Amino acid sequence: MNASQMLAHCQAPFRTYFGEEKLKRGLMGILFGRIAKKKLFTDKPWPRNLPTAKSFVIADERRFEQEKEKLIKEIRRFASEGYNLTASKHLFWAICLRKSGLFLHTST
Repeated sequence: MNASQMLAHCQAPFRTYFGEEKLKRGLMGILFGRIAKKKLFTDKPWPRNLPTAKSFVIADERRFEQEKEKLIKEIRRFASEGYNLTASKHLFWAICLRKSGLFLHTST
C-alpha cells in the first residue's frame, strides 16, 4: 500500500460512521465482536496486520493530493458533525460517541 492508497483507506471508517458505507457482519464478528471491541477501544495503538474489511482495501492507484483533501474533509466533518449524531446505523458504533471518536482516531 502506498501513501495515496493509505489516505483513501483512512477515509473508509468515516464513511462507515456516517452511514454512507455499510459493512456486513460475518460470523467471526458476531462471535467475537464484543471481545474485539474491548481490545480496540483503548488508548493503545492497534497491532499491525489486523484483518481489514474488504471494502476498506484500496488496490487501485490514487492521486495523493486528491485523497489528502478528501481525508481532511472527512476529519473536519467528523469534528463538526460527528458528536451531534444521536444514533449510528452500524452495530459496531452502538456505543457512546466519545468512544466512537477514539475508535476513529486510533484506526486512522
